[in-house]
Amino acid sequence: MSGSVRTSSSTDTARSSVFSESVTYEVKNKASNSCWACPRGRPQVCHVVPRDDLQTQLWIERGLIDFRISSHLNGIALCGSCHTEFDDAYDPWFSFMPADLDFFINFELRDRERRRQVALSGQAPRRRVPNANSYKQHQVDSGIIDSDSIGGLYTPYYLAPVSHRVSTFSTPRPWHGAPLASLRRAFLLLGSGRAQSIDKDQLQKLWRLKELYFSDDEIAVAENSPVETPSTPKRPAEEASDMGGSPAKRSCVEINRPGSGEAMDVDNVFASITEDNLKAHNMFNSSFTANDLMRRFTSTLRESPPV
Repeated sequence: MSGSVRTSSSTDTARSSVFSESVTYEVKNKASNSCWACPRGRPQVCHVVPRDDLQTQLWIERGLIDFRISSHLNGIALCGSCHTEFDDAYDPWFSFMPADLDFFINFELRDRERRRQVALSGQAPRRRVPNANSYKQHQVDSGIIDSDSIGGLYTPYYLAPVSHRVSTFSTPRPWHGAPLASLRRAFLLLGSGRAQSIDKDQLQKLWRLKELYFSDDEIAVAENSPVETPSTPKRPAEEASDMGGSPAKRSCVEINRPGSGEAMDVDNVFASITEDNLKAHNMFNSSFTANDLMRRFTSTLRESPPV
C-alpha cells in the first residue's frame, strides 16, 4: 500500500535494541521467538521505555518506574517493521497498553488514599504501582487468563494506514513486562493525530490515568508529608470596630495625608478622580506619563478633606 511503509533507521533501531544476551534470549523466548504484535518471525528486542528517554527521571521521582530499563521487564520482541513503527515517539504507528485500564485507575485511587493517611502521620509516602505480577494475578483472579500465562493482557494498536492490521492484529494478548513501561509509551498516543484509531472509551481511561499520575494536587502527597501553613491572626472584633466598621465588611484602606499625620480614606480619594477630572488634566493623552499621574494623585491627596 503506497505511503504506508515506513523505512527503519539503523541508528534508531540500534539505540532501542541493545540488551544483554541473557535478556535478549529471555524476551524472545517469552514471545516464542516471534514478533509479539504480528505473526512475523526473527524478532528484534526493543526497549519499551527508551534508554535515552528524557522523562525517565521524572517517572522515577513520581514512583512510576520501579524496574531497571535494561531488564527483561522493559523488553518486547518485535519484527523489524513493527519495531520501526513503534520507535517513532513523535508519530508512532504502533503501540500497546494494558487491556484493563480500570484496574490501574482503581489501584491508583486506593493508593492515593493510603498515601494521604501516611502523610497525615507525618511520614513521607511513596507511591505503589501495579507490576507485572500483580496485574497478571488480578486477571487470573478475575478468570480472564490462566495462571500459566506469561503475563496480563495488553492490546496492540496500529495507527498506521494499514486497515488489515487493525482488524487482524488488535486482539489483546499476554505480555511479560512491566505495565508502567507500556503506559509510558501509550501516553504518547494522547498527543497523536492518529488517536482516533483507539477505542474512545479506552482513550478516555488513558487520559484519566495520566491525570491521576501527574495532576498538580498529587505533588504534595507524593513528595512529602503535609506542610502546615501558618494562619494569619485575625483582627479582634473590638479593634476592627474602633476603626469604624465590622471585621467582615470594612474594606477601605487608610493612608496619611502627605505632609501631615491626618488619616485619609483611600476609597474617597479615588472617588474624587473622576473621568471628567482625568480629561481635564489630559490624562487620556498619549503623552501623559506615570510621573504625571503620581503628581496628580499627590495633589488630590492634599486637596481631600480628612476622614
